[in-house]
Formats: sequence, structure tokens, C-alpha cells
Amino acid sequence: MKQGLPAAIPFVRLLELEYLEMGPGTATVRLPERPELGNHVGAQHAGALFTAAEAASGGDGQQVATATVDWHVRKK
Repeated sequence: MKQGLPAAIPFVRLLELEYLEMGPGTATVRLPERPELGNHVGAQHAGALFTAAEAASGGDGQQVATATVDWHVRKK
């Protein structure tokens, strides 16, 4: 399924999301840092971040999902 979701969802490919972990009740997605996904303060745009969260919510294989966000920010 890790390889199947990017193939099935064009927007996931556009953002270059990477599914790191997937299992019952959990999924971890990585959004690469790219200038075109940035905002006016030099961080990633909230729309891109929450798209990653939405993509992760479909990655556990369940029919119904509740997404939560653990937001880890690394400053350069």
C-alpha cells in the first residue's frame, strides 16, 4: 500500500509525499521541504502540511479515520 497510494493519488505525487510507516490505526507521512511549498515566514505552508495529514489519515487502511496531528518542526 505504501507504493500504491502515491500512484493512485496525483496530488500526493505532486507534493512528493513519502509514506514512512503504515499499519492498523497509524500512518506516518513525510513532506519534503521545498521552496514552492513555503509561506511568507519561511516555513512550510499550512495547506501543504494539512494535506500531508489528510494523506496520512487514509494510509492506515481503515474505512473510517480520525486524523490527529503531532507537529514536529526543525529550524535550520
